[in-house]
Amino acid sequence: MEKLLSYTDNKKADVIIECSGNPDVIPGLPDFLRDGGWGQSDEGGRIHLQGDYPRPASFIPYQRWFVKNATVSMTCALRPGIKEKVLALISQKKFDARSLYNKVYNINDAPQAYKYLEKNRYDTLKILLEW
Repeated sequence: MEKLLSYTDNKKADVIIECSGNPDVIPGLPDFLRDGGWGQSDEGGRIHLQGDYPRPASFIPYQRWFVKNATVSMTCALRPGIKEKVLALISQKKFDARSLYNKVYNINDAPQAYKYLEKNRYDTLKILLEW
C-alpha cells in the first residue's frame, strides 16, 4: 500500500484491473481504490474483474464496496475453445502478442507508463508492467 500511496500522491488508484483469477483478492480491492464519485464532476473509481475465477467471488461486506461509489465491471470474453484457438495462432506464429503494446515498463516506472498511456490513449492499445 505504501508504494501505491507514493505513486498516487496518497490518492490511491483510479482504476483497478484484477486479472489474477484468485477470488480471495476481490474483497480487498476497495482498499486500493481512491475515494470519490460523490460530486457531479467526479465519476469515482473503477474496478474491472478480468480474471477467470474457479470459485465464487465475494463482494462482502457490501458497505465497503458501496461507500466507494465505484463502477464495477467484469468481462467473460472467452467462449469454450477460444483460448485454445488463440494459443494455436500463437504457436503457428500467426499472432504476436507483442503487437498489442509498445514497451515493457518496470513496475517502479508505473506512474510514467500511465502518464504515457493517458497522453497517447488513441495511439496506444496496452502498456505492459513487469513485476
